[in-house]
This record gives sequence, structure tokens and C-alpha cells, in this order.
Amino acid sequence: MKEWYDGYQFGETDVYCPWDVINYCKNRCADINALPEDYWSNTSGNAMVRCFIDKADYWTKNEIEQLIAGELIIKEIRQDLTYNELDSSIENLWSVLFTTGYLNLDTVIS
Repeated sequence: MKEWYDGYQFGETDVYCPWDVINYCKNRCADINALPEDYWSNTSGNAMVRCFIDKADYWTKNEIEQLIAGELIIKEIRQDLTYNELDSSIENLWSVLFTTGYLNLDTVIS
């Protein structure tokens, strides 16, 4: 399965996309020769991320460039962010990028 699904990683544990695995099992029951597929790709868009990038000021664009260069930045992630609040502040960009899988958590600071 690893060669077909990249999935997610939580610490040292690989977790595969359940939608892909369930669909593969369903197809495999119907056809013993069925191969795993990528069922979830292209099911969403990046419109919200693009909206944030368009709103980004000099400092935010600089932080994005730091991340692209492989550097770390420190940001507070809002786990209670609601859909209606997403674009209320450019600072919500980091929470959106984290919860959608574009960023990962390197260190928790309490």
C-alpha cells in the first residue's frame, strides 16, 4: 500500500487516506484485479489559499518565502477557527495552511 498512497504522517505513524483505502477495498471486492487509485485528488481547490496570498502584505510574503526556502517560522495556530472567520485576518493564513496540510508542526511551544 505504501507505494500507492503517500497519506499523512502523525509523529512516526503513517496514516493512509481512508477514502482511498475504502474505495480500493470496495473495488477489489468487485474485481480481484483492481489496482489502488487516487480517489481524492482534484476534489477541492486552492481558492482560499490564493485569496490569502493576494491579501498578503510584505511581511507575510517574506514569511512565505522563508518557508519555501526551508526555514522555520513561529506562528500561533487557531484550532477554533470557523469557516466564516477564515478570511477575517491575514494571520488566519497559517491556521488554514496547517489544517489543510500545506504546513506541518515542527515544535509545540507552550
